[in-house]
Amino acid sequence: MRDVAWRSARRHPSREKQGEVFRNLLAVQAVETFLIRMGVKTGRGSDSYDLAAQLSLDVADLEILGVGRLECRPVNPKAVHCDVPMETWNDRLGYVAVAIEETQATLLGFLPEVQAQQVLLDRFEPLTNLFEALVVKENSLSDWLVGNARDRWIDLKQWKPQGNPLAAFCHTPVVERPVEQIVTAINQAQDDEALWSESDRLWQIAPEHPQAGVRRVLDLGLALEGNGIALVVGVLPKEDDGEVAVLLRIAPLQQVYLPQGLTLAGLYPDGNAFARVQARESDNLIQLKFQANLGEKFSVQVMLGDCSITEHFTA
Repeated sequence: MRDVAWRSARRHPSREKQGEVFRNLLAVQAVETFLIRMGVKTGRGSDSYDLAAQLSLDVADLEILGVGRLECRPVNPKAVHCDVPMETWNDRLGYVAVAIEETQATLLGFLPEVQAQQVLLDRFEPLTNLFEALVVKENSLSDWLVGNARDRWIDLKQWKPQGNPLAAFCHTPVVERPVEQIVTAINQAQDDEALWSESDRLWQIAPEHPQAGVRRVLDLGLALEGNGIALVVGVLPKEDDGEVAVLLRIAPLQQVYLPQGLTLAGLYPDGNAFARVQARESDNLIQLKFQANLGEKFSVQVMLGDCSITEHFTA
């Protein structure tokens, strides 16, 4: 375990960075060993094993296959608090504190979320609470339509990003037309492109109108190779045929353009893609639009290089 961690850490020229990466990987490997013994499937699609991410971030994330990423924070044996860098506050299933000693590592406890860069170790919960976090959590679009959503999905009307303006996620030009005309155009739309173009216009002038649908945003933080990215999911009910219209959008938070090669995909429950789009050199937004039957399950995956984030949904 120590040999693997050291081989990765020694690739960095700075002794300080070597020590950081070494301890982070020891913590990751300790948690991974524990979870594998408990029958949990893990992977290597995490920043903690990526050379570029190691250089720019202080992360110790472990991929839990099909579920998400768990942060494994190393601490000294006599420490009273655990350091949790801000770049790890998003897109985590939770946090495990790991005491690193010369010949062993001890898992101290689990927290489902943090909002501080230092957390007292006595706040960490028993490790038994960890397994609840490893269960796939689905987002219900039907719940969204009646105003219920998990806390980390923010209503787009209320979101105040520090980088790109809100309009970046709703790029259809505003047209001076009565609301009634736009609603009629939505009802008569023959394809997804026309449907969402008109819905965007309505959302910009009357976001509370039922025909504007629901749009929620998830800040993916710096999880994709240090790039600030946000995912917007929109849903419109189609009462006549028991379907909903779904919109997926990705846009950068600080940069003007998305990183080239960033991929947005819609997945069937078996993991195969039914739709995929990839950012080109000068794309400031990519999106997918499709229909889903009520109760149908699908996933949304955002990928860049070896890093990926997956969210699960039920229509």
